[in-house]
Amino acid sequence: CLRPGNPTDMSFLRKLNQKCISHTRFESRASRSLLGSHSLGQDCFRLQHYAGKVTYCISGFLDKNKDFLFRDLSQAMFACEHPLLKILFPEGNPEHPSLKRPPTAGFQFKSSVSELMKNLMSKNPNYIRCVKPNEHKQALVFDDQLILHQVRYLGLMENVKVRRAGYAYRHEYELMLKRYKMLGGAKTWPQWVGHPKEGVRHLLKAIGVKKGQFALGRTKVFIRNPATLKLC
Repeated sequence: CLRPGNPTDMSFLRKLNQKCISHTRFESRASRSLLGSHSLGQDCFRLQHYAGKVTYCISGFLDKNKDFLFRDLSQAMFACEHPLLKILFPEGNPEHPSLKRPPTAGFQFKSSVSELMKNLMSKNPNYIRCVKPNEHKQALVFDDQLILHQVRYLGLMENVKVRRAGYAYRHEYELMLKRYKMLGGAKTWPQWVGHPKEGVRHLLKAIGVKKGQFALGRTKVFIRNPATLKLC
């Protein structure tokens, strides 16, 4: 963060109290609910995230969040022999000097995330959530409280609710027929003749899927509960 003037960690906390004290998701010793309470330190504040409360200590907070990358540091990194450093610090190239303010770490992070999202949108990503069963790296040992804590903070409960409320399974017509055509009888096996959408419609009717449990889009079929239909 760029810091005009001569701010300190405590002045940062006072500014937070001025701007956020009335917010329902912000807590500090200045909050009415915590007046006289020692559950939160004088140099701390607490934010209520969607999964739970997180306490932050402002000691050294400003120094830790300096993200201004000085030009001489970029030039030193670019002067290194390792080719990767030249890629990471192109602004340090002396052959292309610039009078512009060096990019901050925050701006570089924002640009990196933008490139990542552009790459993800061009693909069909699958997300895998990893949950630690215990803190001791032991096999067949499951800490219920630890697992529950991770499930809540990863937002898995919300993901499940959203999935159950909509169509959890969605597939293109051609792929759907290719995978399940043997379930549709003689019309779809070994090969469906006609438009894939009509083939999927016949397939679902032959399996006995009720109308309210699926929907046919322009290019994909949407099914609410594929586990009960044994299609996944």
